[in-house]
Amino acid sequence: MKPKLVSLLEDKRALRLQQELRSKWIRRHMTVCEMIQERKNTLPTDVLPPPDGNIVVHPSMRAVLLDTPIDEPITDEMLNEPFEAISEIEASRQAAAKEELLAQLKALKQSDMLTTADLDLAALLFKCGTCSKWITYPHILFHSCCSTDRQAFTTKEYGTLQCFIEVTDQRPWTNTVKEVGLQLIGDIVRACGLNPDVATQQEMDELDPMLEQPEVNRLDDIRIASCKWLSEEDRKRKRVAYGWRQAVQVCCCGSLLLSPQHFC
Repeated sequence: MKPKLVSLLEDKRALRLQQELRSKWIRRHMTVCEMIQERKNTLPTDVLPPPDGNIVVHPSMRAVLLDTPIDEPITDEMLNEPFEAISEIEASRQAAAKEELLAQLKALKQSDMLTTADLDLAALLFKCGTCSKWITYPHILFHSCCSTDRQAFTTKEYGTLQCFIEVTDQRPWTNTVKEVGLQLIGDIVRACGLNPDVATQQEMDELDPMLEQPEVNRLDDIRIASCKWLSEEDRKRKRVAYGWRQAVQVCCCGSLLLSPQHFC
């Protein structure tokens, strides 16, 4: 009986030590996430902070998280180096996101001739593979679905970078684009007298067209129109006007747009 009892006690001890180690790593995860958020809250308003996941995977942050002994506390001074590189982290994040987005665009259009400059075309609209929302570039680089993981915690290796990534509120940028809406915006760009194959978003912004939707047929459109364009006096339906970016969203919802009109 004695060898069996010793073996059982050793198993119990190993399980207890494993649970204690797990608790230490979880406390470190929570502490570091809170410290990152506190640091981000103190950044100047003109500094765009990257998602927490992109901070976590930076080499200087990996050293803090994984090379510091688990029984040694993480101090605020340890985050100085990662946050000194915050601009570098954000620039790296956007560069990687652009390349990933371009790779998906090439696959969807079946063309290897595209470059990152093509992402600035006005007649380009991405459909998020997570929430199915239509989003223009560069807004898709900051879309919440691209840096928030709604999947369950999977890894059991608590002292790993993957574990830190999974427990952060925001993961490194990644997204799957389901579709590219070219025809939808192409009609709008063409109606404004520009070539949708080459016209950029900046050119459309400089043109600043307003587009009319004189008829409202769908119930959703009636609700939108009544909120914005009904007269207080006679409550008659009015024509609805949109900027070109608003028109893109309306067009994606199935509404019809007529030729552009400029309003003073």
